[in-house]
Amino acid sequence: MSLQELLKQYEINNPELIEAVDQWVNEKLSDENGSKIPKSRFDEVIGQRNKLREELEESAATIATQDEKLVQYTEIDVDTLQSENKQLTEDIRAIYATQWQNYANMLDVSENHPQYDKINRIRDDFRYSDSELSLEDLKFNLQAIQPYLKAGLFDTTDFDNTRPQTGDTGKTNLINMFKQFGG
Repeated sequence: MSLQELLKQYEINNPELIEAVDQWVNEKLSDENGSKIPKSRFDEVIGQRNKLREELEESAATIATQDEKLVQYTEIDVDTLQSENKQLTEDIRAIYATQWQNYANMLDVSENHPQYDKINRIRDDFRYSDSELSLEDLKFNLQAIQPYLKAGLFDTTDFDNTRPQTGDTGKTNLINMFKQFGG
């Protein structure tokens, strides 16, 4: 039974009073429930909220798992990298040493050699050592000899026995990679 029917049953026919009482009752009910949302809609919204919470928890778990994987992939084993770098540097140094030794043999001529005077004048342009040359010294010497090679100083047949053989030693890519990474 509605409020209006109840008031009519007691023969209260004042429309303003009925409207005021109806409004007052609705306000009280609204205050008690906190809103005028129908229960079916409320249940639907709560269901959606719970589903979203579950999805959020699943997403958070997935993110946590992915973060752990990312950390594993980005951790750098410094010792391994240093060891690999040291080995690469030693390999490149050995290649440069072999190349320089070929040119050094060309610079080591006797006084009877036809190019002795020219070679003797440029000997001081290179770095020498009683022990092994450092990688930096080898690079310096290989760069320093380039202008003399371009000028044709070693192009005569006088050097056929000591001239370095050209051709790929199989390690050209290794040298280029070292140069690319600042070596």
